[in-house]
Amino acid sequence: MLGKFLAMLLGSLSLAFGQPAGITDSSKVVIVSSRVGAVINRDARDHFQLFGQIPDFRRAIVLQRDDSTFAVLFSVGREGELERDTSVMYSLVTIKMIAEKVDHYEALMAGTYRMGQEPVTLHYATGSAIEYKEPHLVKEPHPVIVQKPQAQSRWFVGAIPLAADPGYPRMRRYPTFDLGIGIRSFGPDLSGMSGVFLSLPSVTNPLLTFSFEVAISEVFALLADGAHTASEPEVGEGLIGAIYYVQPFEDHDVRPYISAGIAICSIEIRSGPYADAGATGFFGNVGLEFRAFPVALDVYAGYHGFPTVSTTWIDPYAAGTPVGASLNLSSFVFGLRLKILS
Repeated sequence: MLGKFLAMLLGSLSLAFGQPAGITDSSKVVIVSSRVGAVINRDARDHFQLFGQIPDFRRAIVLQRDDSTFAVLFSVGREGELERDTSVMYSLVTIKMIAEKVDHYEALMAGTYRMGQEPVTLHYATGSAIEYKEPHLVKEPHPVIVQKPQAQSRWFVGAIPLAADPGYPRMRRYPTFDLGIGIRSFGPDLSGMSGVFLSLPSVTNPLLTFSFEVAISEVFALLADGAHTASEPEVGEGLIGAIYYVQPFEDHDVRPYISAGIAICSIEIRSGPYADAGATGFFGNVGLEFRAFPVALDVYAGYHGFPTVSTTWIDPYAAGTPVGASLNLSSFVFGLRLKILS
């Protein structure tokens, strides 16, 4: 009965819209899990977080095509609109990962199960185990694609709260290298130098920033960042640390993140007595990244903390007694950065 229903469904789609590329009436329906059945409806998609980037999702059917490759046939359309359908090619590995995610979804979310722990066996709608032969290299017309193939980007899915969904829509190979340029504020406390300068200098120019990011997964990246003012007082700062991206939203192109690490700062003042100082401390930032591949824009705020520097300053062009002073380079920061994604 189930086989007849699915054949009727595929036949009706064929008559209404034309057969999607590579899909024929002889294509075999694959059941990835008994928990979703042969037709993955909207409730199952939402519960198991599947195919999150398919707009106006109604249902999906996993098929093995005549050439032994796999595709997912999606029916999409808003309420009150005529349904449309399209097929998206998937690898056998990806289909098995979707099946494993569904079978162990609760354990994955609890962090008690890791992807790849147990082998997955897929079955046809008839109940028999699937047969798979490596397809021949045959050129076929490209199907209309509304979503790129989903990919498991990391093996510890669910082990970290709010981490990226395993079905992230863009297949990226790791590590990737991203470059960024931007500006940020800087406001150190120079009041400890009031005994040196008649008119206390202030850092009013924003720091120009240049960043280099090495992404090692969808959620973790290593960061190196250099910053410098455009004019006096000259301030330079270097950051080395890590970034953790969280994914609380359904939209994968809006990603909050936190970053932390080691900060090295130096300041040089030439207005009046010559003064320079430097310190090593820490930084911590929180931000929000907006992606429109291959670029991203992020805004962030944080705190860069350094120990107070105690030393003496003297005018190098006149004889005099060195004057004791202190310098606090710690500052709250606010920044904006444009990134080029690889």
